[in-house]
Amino acid sequence: MDPKRFVDIDKTTYSDELFESPEGDFCGIRFETVQFPGVKSLQQVYDAA
Repeated sequence: MDPKRFVDIDKTTYSDELFESPEGDFCGIRFETVQFPGVKSLQQVYDAA
């Protein structure tokens, strides 16, 4: 079963990763996906910025 079947593609989604480096530093990474209604290409988003 694909877990993505429960994901609403019209909503912003996040993926977080937290870890400790070998030096003892705490690090975090967040990947965020934002949907832009009506946008057909990445170029449109880039040009609008």
